[in-house]
Amino acid sequence: MTFRFIEAHETKQHSEDLKSAREIRHEVFVIGQGVSDEIEQDGLDSSCSHLLAFQDARPVATMRMRETSEGVKFERIAVLEEFRGKGLGRAMVSHALELFKGGKVYLHSQDHAVRFYETLGFTATQERTIEADIAHVTMLYITS
Repeated sequence: MTFRFIEAHETKQHSEDLKSAREIRHEVFVIGQGVSDEIEQDGLDSSCSHLLAFQDARPVATMRMRETSEGVKFERIAVLEEFRGKGLGRAMVSHALELFKGGKVYLHSQDHAVRFYETLGFTATQERTIEADIAHVTMLYITS
């Protein structure tokens, strides 16, 4: 597995990679979880960094990283169904954590994924939200 970090700027490669990331997210969130296109495509992609994971040169997982006043927020973490359970999501999030050492990282985890993020060093807070009609819990990771 290889990774490509996509900085938030418009270049030909960025556009092609962003298209691949959106295709993965569409399959995982819109088709797989019933999230509307309007919610999934929130207009923030071009101002965010992204990470794409490749298996045999095929884009199979993605995530978005957005700087906020509270730290770096990991968002839109998605692995194509046929590649789940093989450690790709763990490797991708671990790689992203290395990129943002020395700061606060947080995410909104779907309830079913809380334990997964805890194994990566995230800590669940009491803050709960509903996003796209799906329950989420805010999780923090303080990098060192």
